[in-house]
Amino acid sequence: MDPMVSARVPVELRDQVNKELRKAGSSPTELINSAYEFFLKTRQLPSAIEAPRPGKRKFSRAALSSLMNSIKETTLPTPESYFENTTYDDLLADALRESYENLS
Repeated sequence: MDPMVSARVPVELRDQVNKELRKAGSSPTELINSAYEFFLKTRQLPSAIEAPRPGKRKFSRAALSSLMNSIKETTLPTPESYFENTTYDDLLADALRESYENLS
């Protein structure tokens, strides 16, 4: 069995976080394990890293260029004949059917 870790947390904070963790389908144990793993990876406390501000984000020119190049490199041309006598609904149904069959 794994060892226990104890910490002092204000009651109101604990209750608020536990409530949100339950909504997210998680637990305090998962939170603590994630915090430990985060620290091992970054050697920093989560509070030492600035959280992203809410709102719209803009790509830098370099990031946008990199994204566009990635899309070009990973996109293959599709012949027009592929779409003859079929609709997007047909294509989606075929793809879903195939993915469901792969599950079994």
